[in-house]
Amino acid sequence: MGLLSRATVGSSLAELVLGDHPAYQRYVELVGRFGSDEQLIVAWKTDLGDPAEVARLERIVERVAAHFDVARVASPLDMAERTEEGGLDALSLVEHPLAGGLLVSHDGRAITLVAGL
Repeated sequence: MGLLSRATVGSSLAELVLGDHPAYQRYVELVGRFGSDEQLIVAWKTDLGDPAEVARLERIVERVAAHFDVARVASPLDMAERTEEGGLDALSLVEHPLAGGLLVSHDGRAITLVAGL
């Protein structure tokens, strides 16, 4: 019974492991200031130049953003330039300092959607 008197219950692994550590307290402060660190990341191959695929991405973003647990959604739509045909300029995304390699693959054939929870 003596062991149970020392048991600790934490709501997260970080809280359980780091507890009163100053770095964890700073982390909690930053999460409070900038939002949650919980992310749902989904990636798939697509043709960003195809207007139908861009319309599909727009619908996906709208549906994910509408979910009550989602605080924000980041996708290539946030940073891409539109082509005259209605697609996205994959090259501008690949070369973008924040999107290239993160929201769009280096070859421009796969994208990432990030939902902040």
